[in-house]
Amino acid sequence: MASRILPFTRLMFGGPLSGPEDSRPAIERAAAEKTKVSALIREIQASGVKSLRGVARALAARGVATERGGAWTPVQVSDILRRGGGPSGWHR
Repeated sequence: MASRILPFTRLMFGGPLSGPEDSRPAIERAAAEKTKVSALIREIQASGVKSLRGVARALAARGVATERGGAWTPVQVSDILRRGGGPSGWHR
C-alpha cells in the first residue's frame, strides 16, 4: 500500500504541490510575499488612504489575497506595517 502524505504536509515541506517555478523554501516565499504586500500598503497610504481599515478595504478591492485566503482586517495591516516585510523579518 502506498504511503499517504497529507496535502498540507507536501506544501509545508516543498513537495509536489509547490510549484516547480518556485523552489525556494516556504519561509523565503512567505517573506517575499510580505515584502510585496508591505510595499503595496505603503503605496495605498501614499495615495491618501490613512486608516488601517481603509488600507484593508483597498487591498481587498485590488484582489490581494491574505496569507490564509481570508478577508483583510485592520489588525493584519497593522501587523505587516509593524513587522516590516523584509526578508530579515521584523524591522520597520
